[in-house]
Amino acid sequence: MSTELIKRAAIHEAGHVVMAYFNRYKCNFTDCSAAKPGEGKTEISWAPIHTYVNMILNYQSFKTEIAESAKKGGPDLNSWLEEFLKQFLLVLCSGTAAEIIYDKKNSRTPTNTINGADSDTIATFLDGIVFFDIVADQKDVQQAFDVSVGLLQRDELWSAVEIIADQLVSRPNHRLMGTEIESLLVSIKFKPL
Repeated sequence: MSTELIKRAAIHEAGHVVMAYFNRYKCNFTDCSAAKPGEGKTEISWAPIHTYVNMILNYQSFKTEIAESAKKGGPDLNSWLEEFLKQFLLVLCSGTAAEIIYDKKNSRTPTNTINGADSDTIATFLDGIVFFDIVADQKDVQQAFDVSVGLLQRDELWSAVEIIADQLVSRPNHRLMGTEIESLLVSIKFKPL
């Protein structure tokens, strides 16, 4: 495995990690041992969505209850799911966004585009979202990508990407567990959205 491939894979996974934490989600682990960008793995804990999805799938009446709650000033399910979709797409697009920023900072022509990495994952997720009558199209994905690039270029976020990527590269197994990621982010006083 070349050092450059490992570094690129680490940058890619670190982009996902930083955007997840920026949006107040946590990661169980990140791993770039596959040493190819887009082939690593970052497991994100989407805990809040699981509760709602399970309730919807198991109890059709839950939709009615949320609608009634929304009339009384409570959260609206569709608004909540639309916001979650935006956050999910930001996290999903951020791996490729981080690679592109890395290339630009190192005076290289970007080797990746939003139409390349993660397209299968995006397509799979979009199929699931249609189930909830919320449709994300290519425009939504492109917008999420553009926002991811803009956010990750901020000094505090890019610094976090580099620190996590450097740690991934330096580990013999190229893996960080959730508690290790959190310790790194606390040590640099990383602030979520």
